[in-house]
Amino acid sequence: MKNIIAICIFLFTNIFAQAQDMIYKTVPNPKPEGSNMLVGQLQFSDIQKDATCDWFKNNTDAYTPDSNICKALQKILPQYSMVVFAGTWCEDTQYLLPQFYKIINSAKYPIANIQLYGVDRKKQALNIEHLLYKIEKVPTIIFINNHREVARIVESVAEGSLEQNILRILQKDISTWKD
Repeated sequence: MKNIIAICIFLFTNIFAQAQDMIYKTVPNPKPEGSNMLVGQLQFSDIQKDATCDWFKNNTDAYTPDSNICKALQKILPQYSMVVFAGTWCEDTQYLLPQFYKIINSAKYPIANIQLYGVDRKKQALNIEHLLYKIEKVPTIIFINNHREVARIVESVAEGSLEQNILRILQKDISTWKD
């Protein structure tokens, strides 16, 4: 009987913990010109439907990624998973996250496969994800292959477009693979 109770507690705890990961909260932005902050694990649809994130649609609509690079990414990206940390209050996030979204869609990568976390001004998510990934600035886009962090784009791109940087990072990683 004790084993059954222990199993039930274990299952309930795991189910509850998983449900917690899918919750995000809207935190008032203390800055006078600010909007709400979405904090916790998000989906892009959470940002799209939030009334304070009209920047997302506007900046997504305004961006046109290079279609040739997106075709190249379409072949490469399925080998990677991505983790993204974003501050909906952050100008850099408001600039790069819509571009990233448009690039990923153009490359036909399944959006649902991206782990997206909103952070507050202290760069903290609801749980400890920000600590696990050592987040210092946003946005941070992390590329992972076989449980290995390949690279990350932090806050801005060094040179060229975001899609050029993503392609360069992934091609460099692929060139190191051994047959």
